[in-house]
Amino acid sequence: MIATTLIGLFYGFVMAATVGPIWIFGFRTGVNFGFKPAIGVGVGAAIVDTIYSFLGALGAAALLTNAGTQRFISLVGAIIVGWLGVRTLISHRKPVDVSGAELNLPAGDTFQKTLKISLIATATNPLTILGWVAILTATGNIASDISLKLSFAISIGLGSLFAFLIVSLLASKIGNRLTPSWLRRIDLISAIAFFGFAIALAIKGVK
Repeated sequence: MIATTLIGLFYGFVMAATVGPIWIFGFRTGVNFGFKPAIGVGVGAAIVDTIYSFLGALGAAALLTNAGTQRFISLVGAIIVGWLGVRTLISHRKPVDVSGAELNLPAGDTFQKTLKISLIATATNPLTILGWVAILTATGNIASDISLKLSFAISIGLGSLFAFLIVSLLASKIGNRLTPSWLRRIDLISAIAFFGFAIALAIKGVK
């Protein structure tokens, strides 16, 4: 039980700490809008990670590896990630006012808003799905019964959440020290990264 939990925490942390569309979304949100909206991204990602890992442990991994399923998910993921790029680019073009040492950013992300977006974006992110398929295939029958499978999935979600907690804290601290010009640079870099991921997913989906 303890070994299964520790392995789940490790896998969840590593997967969430890997730079991808959701990681960029969480970091960029933390830099621009602070800790609470950023951790909303992490909570959404952790929920989806828990669900996918539990379904995978129950045997759904075979369905997710189906070529047709992967193409569909890749195309949907390309649309969602591309939309994140457009959304970031629009935010990048908004003016930012500076008052004293504090940045008065335009009305932006909240915990509830980023949670909803993260749930959708993570659930349709093929990188997340394929990552968990690979991990669950490699671990085999690490969890022998339903209670252990559920414990394994929950520990994966907690590991994922812990990684995003670190990202959210660091990003919010960094954001407090950046000038408006640097915030705009991060927005632009994030938008370019989103578009890059979206193109890669679209290519994967039409192959």
